[in-house]
Amino acid sequence: MQGKVNQALEKLGYDRKTVEDEDKLAAIAKKSDSKTEALVKWVKQHLFVGGKLRDDERLIVFTEYKETLFYLEQRFLHEGFDKNTLRLLYGGMSADEFEAVKGEFEDASAAVRLLLATDAASEGINMQEECRWVIHYDVPWSPSRLVQRNGRVSRYGQDRDVSIYYFRCDQEEDMKFLSYVAGKVCQVQDDLGSVERVFDAAIQRHFAGVGQALLPVSGGSQKDRQECLSYWIDQEIARSPERVELGHESPTTIADLTKRAKELLESTDTRLGISPQALVEILRAAIAVEGQGSLEEIAGRPGFYRLKPPPRWEGLARQTLTVGSRTDRMELVFDTALVEEEVSGRRVLRLKKHQVLLRLVHPIMRQALATLCRQLHAPDPRDGIFRWSLVLQRRAR
Repeated sequence: MQGKVNQALEKLGYDRKTVEDEDKLAAIAKKSDSKTEALVKWVKQHLFVGGKLRDDERLIVFTEYKETLFYLEQRFLHEGFDKNTLRLLYGGMSADEFEAVKGEFEDASAAVRLLLATDAASEGINMQEECRWVIHYDVPWSPSRLVQRNGRVSRYGQDRDVSIYYFRCDQEEDMKFLSYVAGKVCQVQDDLGSVERVFDAAIQRHFAGVGQALLPVSGGSQKDRQECLSYWIDQEIARSPERVELGHESPTTIADLTKRAKELLESTDTRLGISPQALVEILRAAIAVEGQGSLEEIAGRPGFYRLKPPPRWEGLARQTLTVGSRTDRMELVFDTALVEEEVSGRRVLRLKKHQVLLRLVHPIMRQALATLCRQLHAPDPRDGIFRWSLVLQRRAR
């Protein structure tokens, strides 16, 4: 498949040598094609006011290939953007460069307004605070990728309505089918926590040519195949053990449910003794058992800490507490109240790019608990942590 795509691009004069030559790429970018023209038109209508970029909106455009990314970059550099207002994220960037671009897009004061990204930016990156628009320049073959892309802005902490856009082509049957799948993904997410299993099976059936067997319809038109797909997906949802009826509640009901859930969480924390201070003490106790490392409160910032991990935790700290290539810049916070803001009458979590909220489920806290559990069951007399068993007996009177 990729070979055929490369051959078609080469016939159009869009080979690797051209991609690596900015002047040649810029010349190609000036040429018109309906898909790119539609994207440019949308961007000018939504990101510009009076010929100037808006300061209250941002956009992420996803594509599958870096070559397409570079092509779009050159096109938008001719449409009112520059290297400050337009940034790229793709695989192969250095960790520091990747984090710098990511940080700019999340920074409300930064100039960037348009982010062009491959699927390297579709996992583990949260951009919901500054962006609510996503455009899929290419519809990915895997529905799970579509969900991951959308999840960069459609997630906890988003306080505006999210809009997702994608292209469709009525002249190419398989692409039209994938566009239909893209639209169906969002619909199914209301009923199913995970869409990958259902849609992966549906796509396999489509390209294996077995879609017609799903529903007794006459003919083999695209409409018939879409009806087959929709029917089959509905049947799979009905049988799925993951099905969750979310419904559509009013804002007032959602606010009440959110309040009740928070109260339940707080009461559970109180009952189990899971206070922010208790979490700090657990982490410090584990560090003491390890014999090296420290957890120090930042001067002048009560409730915010910096961790110097024990040597055995270094790999885990690099994976979960890293800003760029360094771990020493991360701020640890254990109390959610310190990183919440009032947005549209609701309390919303607002972590900065160099901050991380540590709860018991965080890998570092799990490591701390594992260290303490190991010490309880194999105590070192020097550490003074031991396991006791208590037996309560009642005597009959």
